[in-house]
Amino acid sequence: MKSSNMTRLTKLLIFLLFLSGITRAQINDITAGIPPKGFSSWRYQMSKTREGWSPAQDAKDFQVFVKLINPKTNAANVQFYGNETMYWLNDVKEIELAVTGINPANADEFSYHIVQNDSIELVSWQKPNAYRTVNGTNYAYLGKFNTDQKIIRVEIYNKKQYANRSSLIFKSLYLPPARLHAAKLYDQDPYLYRPHEQHLIPRHKMRYFDSSSWKKQPIQIRWSDSLSHLEIQMEPNPQFGLYTVSLKRTLSGVTDTIHLSNAWVYSNYSRRPYYWINAALFGIPGQYEVLVTPSSPPAYWENPSAMTVTIPFEVTGHTTYTLQQLLLILIIFFGIALRIYLYLRRRHKKKLAETKHQEEIARLQLTSVRSQLNPHFLFNALTGIQSLINKNEITTANHYLTRFARITRHILNEANADMISLKEEVQMLHDYLQMEQMRFGFRYAIEIDPQIHADTLEIPSMLIQPFAENAVKHGISAANGQGEIHIRIQQKEQDILMEIQDNGPGFDPEKNDTGKGLELCRQRIELFNSFHKETPIRMDLQSDPTGTTVSLTLQYWL
Repeated sequence: MKSSNMTRLTKLLIFLLFLSGITRAQINDITAGIPPKGFSSWRYQMSKTREGWSPAQDAKDFQVFVKLINPKTNAANVQFYGNETMYWLNDVKEIELAVTGINPANADEFSYHIVQNDSIELVSWQKPNAYRTVNGTNYAYLGKFNTDQKIIRVEIYNKKQYANRSSLIFKSLYLPPARLHAAKLYDQDPYLYRPHEQHLIPRHKMRYFDSSSWKKQPIQIRWSDSLSHLEIQMEPNPQFGLYTVSLKRTLSGVTDTIHLSNAWVYSNYSRRPYYWINAALFGIPGQYEVLVTPSSPPAYWENPSAMTVTIPFEVTGHTTYTLQQLLLILIIFFGIALRIYLYLRRRHKKKLAETKHQEEIARLQLTSVRSQLNPHFLFNALTGIQSLINKNEITTANHYLTRFARITRHILNEANADMISLKEEVQMLHDYLQMEQMRFGFRYAIEIDPQIHADTLEIPSMLIQPFAENAVKHGISAANGQGEIHIRIQQKEQDILMEIQDNGPGFDPEKNDTGKGLELCRQRIELFNSFHKETPIRMDLQSDPTGTTVSLTLQYWL
């Protein structure tokens, strides 16, 4: 019964093999070490202890076979990476390569080359030129190659149909330690999420550490919520995807390791493979190590030749508090803040009171100076009236009194006003100058810049009149009808410029003998500036034998 079941099983296996296109003769050829033609490839693990040809990779026109020399158990493991097939070899020193489907008749249609360690070309691009025949099967023999501690890459293709190609990599289990180039610590930045603009990341958003820095001592990182990620850069390596990144953490005496991945990024924007570690993974103060380990297939995790490269760093500055501690800190903080606020408030009030007191004193002094200017003007006007009466010029004296009454009424109406409109000031100037014209017969002109709105612009009351009075009394009073007074009011950017000019004989300003009126004007301007520091008035006086010019600049008045 048992024999009958075995016979049925054997027949079923032969039938299935026949359906898959494999003949009994081909099976015998494989067993005998002969590479058959047209054999389909599959994912497999070489584990036989004998030497034998095994199918590697096929195309439409040819089939690549590999023979391991002196293999052991688990001699090789096959993995697929895109269009390439990777053979991890375990203690296999040599391999032989053969290709079915290529013979002397069609050899010109094919080309292959073999490269060692991606740097040394063992066989340059050429057509197969060695052939063998076993039991009537012809195949191209590519040769025997040493694989001990090496990477052997084989590429073969059909020149007429490039899609018919094979690429195989034979690699011993040894991987050299990763050569790390640098580590970069980034802060949050919108450019980080646009890889095509990575080169635009500002330098102040990145901290750079070369490989020599962490070999001397661990990198010091002060935690901040603005941290984005830590970037690890590897020197160019064709097998960068075979290096696994892990993060080892020692927090409060407890050590654990987070296995991340081998998802290194390589693009046209970075000639070195790089890996990002999210800052959230090292957001707690402690000791950290980035581990970069050469990896091998799962069947060979215990790889005595593998070496791990580490980047040690320490995170500080991120302190955690209990709820009670936070409440206590807040209470202390608000207590200190309240004391500071009350102290500053009292100090501010005291300073305001002192400032207000000083301003009040200055205003009283200013009022006192103005009260002195008014009698000075009245005295000069009464002197003029007396002069006209003595000359028996009664009609002129009457006109003079009319102007004088208007000016006196204006002074009384504005006695308590610090500021009046420019229009009112100019009207009073006309009254005064026309009044004095009756005595001295001079000419005068008042010019106002069209840009200035005289109705709305306010200036200190009787600011110009004392200077005009001084020009009449000390300037053109003795000019015998040839005197001239020009008053110009102009806008200069944010300033108002006022000029009072006469063609009198002038005087020496250094001798300070220009009369009491001019001295009172200086005092008034100084007092005004003491509590109008944002809009001061500057006074300039120039005098020579051809005349006198007084300039008043009302700074930042507009």
